[in-house]
Amino acid sequence: MNARVKRALAVVFPLALLALDRLAKWHAFAALPPGRGAVLVSGLSYEYFYNPGLAFSLFTPAVATVASALAFIGLAAFALRHRLAGKPLATRDLWSFMLIAAGGVSNVYDRVASGGVTDYIIFARSAWNIADIMILAGIALMLVRAPKGGIRTDA
Repeated sequence: MNARVKRALAVVFPLALLALDRLAKWHAFAALPPGRGAVLVSGLSYEYFYNPGLAFSLFTPAVATVASALAFIGLAAFALRHRLAGKPLATRDLWSFMLIAAGGVSNVYDRVASGGVTDYIIFARSAWNIADIMILAGIALMLVRAPKGGIRTDA
């Protein structure tokens, strides 16, 4: 697979996950009563959960909104710095950026539209959604794959 295809996939795949997350959030909100859903396997279920806080329902909605806005400003500054320097992101860093950005867009949309985030994957005692998983995967990929000198800027 050539670099152009890998870069295209790094954009298209997170956007497809974003669409899937929006669809699952809509379905969970519209079709599932809070606290009742489908048990997939022991300890894992699909049900509607409204989360006004940040990850793990921490903090108040106001703090969560400010934290989300600051995260987006940081992500935008990161992208702008590379764009102004005329240096493209390495493909693996583009994957990280796109996963974090797409997941963030979905959760921030929820927060702005309804004051909280719709979660629908209940694992043990935690409530998640695909956007949360995308954000965590993007951060993990960035941390695990980053070279010693920091984020790479070559293709």
